[in-house]
Amino acid sequence: MKRLAALALCSGCHILFGLEDLHLPPDGSAVDSSTLTHACLLEAFDAPALNNDLWSITDADNTPVVVAQSGGHLTISLAPNLPNQNYNGIETDLLYDLTDTTLQIEIVQAANQVADVETQFFMVDALRANFYMFAIANNELIFYVIENGNISTSPRITYMPSQHRFLRFGHIEATHDVVFSVSADGANFTQAMRVRDTISVKRMFVGAAAGTFGTGAANPGSAVFDDFRANAPAC
Repeated sequence: MKRLAALALCSGCHILFGLEDLHLPPDGSAVDSSTLTHACLLEAFDAPALNNDLWSITDADNTPVVVAQSGGHLTISLAPNLPNQNYNGIETDLLYDLTDTTLQIEIVQAANQVADVETQFFMVDALRANFYMFAIANNELIFYVIENGNISTSPRITYMPSQHRFLRFGHIEATHDVVFSVSADGANFTQAMRVRDTISVKRMFVGAAAGTFGTGAANPGSAVFDDFRANAPAC
């Protein structure tokens, strides 16, 4: 079973769940360097089904949390009243070298803004222990840096769906920084957080997810994504 590495939030605490090696070989050996490439990707989710050459559903056996592509969107429909962690989503099949690359996605709709519900956009290394992540939960937009399974940075702002419709990571090799930015229109971005690239971006998966945790929620709703873009310098 594939398991999504999900960062779950709860009132007054932070718990890191599910750091299984999603894409590593069964024997735990290193990922073949031939899978590394620079990212020049555009995914509008317009096809009748998910592009399996680019994406994998992170937990295909998690039937209560449904991942579906239709109507030009990717939708993750959450299940009500499920305790513990119940996440699903998509993740790139390949590792990418994200040096000097920008990654962005459109949040058409975040999952409902109630306790124990979360929407995520992230990049994570091959060892499943180091993340850069946007998380939307309980009316907050949170900017996470997770190193070796531990949260090192997690500033947050009030989540405003219209102003935070587009989320973007940007790596700057010259200054060794990763920039978290937000936008209302997908063209004009405002920097929300800038950190040193203490986590290397040279071997990263990229993904989007949603889920519930803790005691779950009676009406968690659905997360709807669109227009994923990755632009490396050579694009």
